[in-house]
Amino acid sequence: MGGTAVPPFYTSSIVRYNIVPDKYPDFHVPPSTGGFPLKFLHISDLHIGKSLHGFSLLEDQKYILEEILGIAREHGVDAILVAGDVLDSTRAGEDAFGVYNWFMTQASEFPIYVIPGNHDPAEKLGCCRSLMRDGVHVCGPYCGKAEKHTVEDEYGELNIFLLPYIKTSSVRHFYGDDESISTPEAAFAKTMEASEVDPSARNILVCHQFVVGGGIDLRRSDSEACSIFSWGGADCMSYGVLNDFDYVALGHIHGPQSAGRPEVRYCGSPLKYSESEGPKTATIVEVGEKGHVDIEEVPLVPLRDLICVRGTTDEILAQSDSFGENYVCATVTGDTENAREKLSSRIPNLMHVDYNVDAGRLFDSETAISIEEIRSDDMEGLFSKFYMLMMNSELTESQTEILKEACRRVEEGMQ
Repeated sequence: MGGTAVPPFYTSSIVRYNIVPDKYPDFHVPPSTGGFPLKFLHISDLHIGKSLHGFSLLEDQKYILEEILGIAREHGVDAILVAGDVLDSTRAGEDAFGVYNWFMTQASEFPIYVIPGNHDPAEKLGCCRSLMRDGVHVCGPYCGKAEKHTVEDEYGELNIFLLPYIKTSSVRHFYGDDESISTPEAAFAKTMEASEVDPSARNILVCHQFVVGGGIDLRRSDSEACSIFSWGGADCMSYGVLNDFDYVALGHIHGPQSAGRPEVRYCGSPLKYSESEGPKTATIVEVGEKGHVDIEEVPLVPLRDLICVRGTTDEILAQSDSFGENYVCATVTGDTENAREKLSSRIPNLMHVDYNVDAGRLFDSETAISIEEIRSDDMEGLFSKFYMLMMNSELTESQTEILKEACRRVEEGMQ
């Protein structure tokens, strides 16, 4: 294990497996009398450095990553697969890279395989690849084919292919603007042809593509960078092109689910990154002989959950003691006057307040803003009236001052 200290409760996994010292120095394999399947932990979409409604989630992310490492030890996994979007942005700051560095250091007690997703700065993730110890594999930018690693167990060789996030246009450009590469399936097929995937072998693919299929719509959330059906589904690819792989470790979609067949799987993000997301899990995958794959979901318990509540200000306040330190997103109905101030005084981690406005008021002839008013009123007056319609209350004195300053800057910029 390259000198890395091994926790006492992980020792049983080391005893159970032997290491092939020459060909596979970084991987555990069962002894000749064992027949144990290889076990992987599949995670993705860590989005280290992400903020939600102005709240930094770094503390929550480090906490859940520690929990994930505990699950890896408890289940005696043989390797960790990280299917992209490790960082939240190509412009990730030093604090985010600090948590990334910490996680990679801690996780390196296992062999670990990492690919860049569409959010990741691919060059930065793997900039020190030559300095990383045996067993730590960070895939670099797209180079025309998937990066291949081969390990061996009682059932023979197992190939692990690492494919960074690719766009059809990028693949076409790489291959000399080949016009035949015009769809995601064609781009993927060209890449796999160059990768020399043997369909008769045991193969795992780690990738971050939009994979759909099976006649079942994927459960999507508001935190994903874009809808997989945006641009008419131009970036979607059918799960049928993945038939050469016994297991496909997918990233990008934040809800745990399969696409087309159970072995083509999104593990989901480890934390809720929007109000539209449900409970989170880590995925444990056992790969036995060819065609035999077992999948287990292990629940993840965050440091602070994201709770969504709806009701009048008084109804929400009546529940406030049960929220604890969890993050809260509230939708206020009825009277919305000073709702945020009232809620924040009792809810320490109030993330966001939304207001359920009676849409009928916006079009009521007695309250709606007329065309004549829009043409004649100034910017400040129009916004004040619109705020009244939306919030059913007038701007406070401090809000009015902020509005005046904003209007002044806009008018200066238009001159």
